[in-house]
Amino acid sequence: MLRKRLQLERGWVWMIIAVAIAGMMTIAVALVANGALPDPLGQHMRGYTVTGMLLGFLVVVLGTLTFAYSLRKRSLQEMAGGGTMMMWLWLHVVIGVLTLFLAFLHAGLGAISFPMSSGKILLWIFVGLTVSGIVWRIFYRAVPPQVVKRIGNYSREGAVARATELTTEIDKFSAGRSEAFRQLKDWVCASPRTEMEIAHAVAPLSAEERDALERIHRLSASRQRALERYKLSPRYTRWLQVWRVIHVPLALSVIPLTCVHIVGATRLVTRVSPIGSLSEGMSGFVPSSECRDCHRRIYDQWKYSMHAHGMASPVMIAQSNQVLDDELDDAASPDPKLICVNCHGPAGIALTKQEQALLPLKRDGYSKELLNDGIGCTVCHQLDLAEDPKRGEAGLVAFQKSLHKVGDVYFGNFDDPVGNAYHRSAKGKIFDNPERLCVACHNVVYDKNDDDRIEKGVDLVLQETTKEYDDYRKEGGQSTCIDCHMPIDKGTKRAANSAVLYFEQDSEAPDREVHDHSFVAVDYPLDLVGEKDPQRDKRRKLLRSAVKMDAVIQQDKLVVTITNTGTGHNVPTGLAFARQMWLEVKATDALGNLLYSSGVLAKNTDDLCDSSTMDEEGSKVARFVKGCARSDADLVNYQLKLIDRIDVARDAGGNKVRDEDGEFKVIAADGAHESVLQRINGGAVVRIRPVDKQPLVPIEPKEIRTHNYTLPAGVVRVSVRLLFRSFPPYFLRALAAGQPKSEKPRLAPLIENLLVEEMADQTLKL
Repeated sequence: MLRKRLQLERGWVWMIIAVAIAGMMTIAVALVANGALPDPLGQHMRGYTVTGMLLGFLVVVLGTLTFAYSLRKRSLQEMAGGGTMMMWLWLHVVIGVLTLFLAFLHAGLGAISFPMSSGKILLWIFVGLTVSGIVWRIFYRAVPPQVVKRIGNYSREGAVARATELTTEIDKFSAGRSEAFRQLKDWVCASPRTEMEIAHAVAPLSAEERDALERIHRLSASRQRALERYKLSPRYTRWLQVWRVIHVPLALSVIPLTCVHIVGATRLVTRVSPIGSLSEGMSGFVPSSECRDCHRRIYDQWKYSMHAHGMASPVMIAQSNQVLDDELDDAASPDPKLICVNCHGPAGIALTKQEQALLPLKRDGYSKELLNDGIGCTVCHQLDLAEDPKRGEAGLVAFQKSLHKVGDVYFGNFDDPVGNAYHRSAKGKIFDNPERLCVACHNVVYDKNDDDRIEKGVDLVLQETTKEYDDYRKEGGQSTCIDCHMPIDKGTKRAANSAVLYFEQDSEAPDREVHDHSFVAVDYPLDLVGEKDPQRDKRRKLLRSAVKMDAVIQQDKLVVTITNTGTGHNVPTGLAFARQMWLEVKATDALGNLLYSSGVLAKNTDDLCDSSTMDEEGSKVARFVKGCARSDADLVNYQLKLIDRIDVARDAGGNKVRDEDGEFKVIAADGAHESVLQRINGGAVVRIRPVDKQPLVPIEPKEIRTHNYTLPAGVVRVSVRLLFRSFPPYFLRALAAGQPKSEKPRLAPLIENLLVEEMADQTLKL
């Protein structure tokens, strides 16, 4: 009599329980995704959210329970609370299916995203594990009845024994028979014969031998079935055991893969390991090109920017390498050896762990692209600074070591970031005032005496753009760095404008104010010109908006006024010793003959005939000036002069003199010369216009500067232009001359790409 099955031995009972749990979890995830239930990490169907992590924990717990099927031995079952083999089997199957379902809920849209990951590998192995288990269970239900019908049981030993026994019986019946009988016996045993064949074959035999041969036929048929069972038994066994061969290894592989996934998903190794100690894939940094799939518009804007060429600019490579070799070779390490490259390529320097960094950066195991990515996506968007950085702080090693939150969290200015397949997104505090990001690098200063103060004439001061900006804001200025250099991009309302929904981005994002990532300013890569320079129109517009110029003729004098109307800093700013903003004046008579000129170039690569450079006694750079026969005493050239040694002006009593801003008045030290390399004891001083001894200090915001020109008699037409170029040609020629023969790219051929841009123009007729 069959035992009545218990309720927990019935599969449908466990299925109802599993479906109920799955339904509740699905509703909970849906409520979180719709915002009805809060999740501090956002409304994302992703494993990294709190909801996702709880589901992941539940998957691990339930997955562990599926291994409890190994407790099917009776003694272990009793230790675990009893239960029958059938109950444990259904528990194993149903929990496995439920675990797989919850694993998909845990992964969310990550299960269908494009990039491969440890989580997806684990998930699809889990699918294979569950499917193989279910199919194995189906085979165990379907195959045994077929086995009973065809071979009775799986025992090969029994089949062999039965075949041997039948062979013996046949031999007994054949003993003492005629030769014809023995031949027919062999014929009958060779292969299955029909009754008609047997009846025809035994006709010549005696009645006794006919009966014996018919019995041998029956014994042979039984022997054939035994031999068939011997052959079929392994096949049926393989049908059942092949799923064990698939299922069990997959089950065992889940354990280490789960550990790998947890460590990988939490970036545990990356977080606890020093930057630069891991391979590129685990370093926590990626080249900006990997962001292009989703952020194509932003990437395409950035790749032509000076940020993108921070480490690849030919000028940067030539100047940085020469400064390192000529000036910083014996300097205290690592500051200030890395002061330039720490800002131009912080990720690359962090990963190479160099104290002396010749460009381009190289390190085995890391791509050249990543190491020389410049100011890429990770530099700004992996920052989560609790406090605003100090002026020039990013050039220092101590700041760089604590700079980046390496991992998979990218910070921005959105309060409601949308989940995606590549990284987590979060609101970063610094992005409330993103211009504070500029402070750390756009002040090139170094505290030489380590007194926590930056003083001109005492410390190294090469650029103070954000200090100028702070002064502008204190005076009531309203514009920000972002307004001019990262204006709203009206061409898109999606930050991830090329992300494919659901495969790369979880859902459609709300309309965004996306900023232009061209970072347009006055510089441009010399190796990107013409059609390769899509930013030129933006630069022209920016330059023309910076100042206002007015020219009038008063008696025999031309009076030109320049007003800094459109910037939040001085013009020129930045490394102002490498900028040339000058006035071009042409005066002609009634026939168009040129009677007077100042600041006129025959071609873009000619130099301005600046007395400060050409007439300097013992100058080391004047020999690189081209296009000048003599200096121009009337030239108005707003270019600071970089010299190798500075000092502070003193009054008659030997006291240091301060300027109207309360800072020390910087002058050239005795015996100092103009330089194209930034030296620790050097700095920038103001050029003096020879004709009237007017200092050509960069113009502050809203400041008006006036310049006078004496015109010769007979002038009837005067044209005035305010022009700009980002580098003096002689400056580049001097750097090119210092390049080692092996260094690439070569700077000299690129000087021809220098552009002169017009900031303002006016024509006067007398």
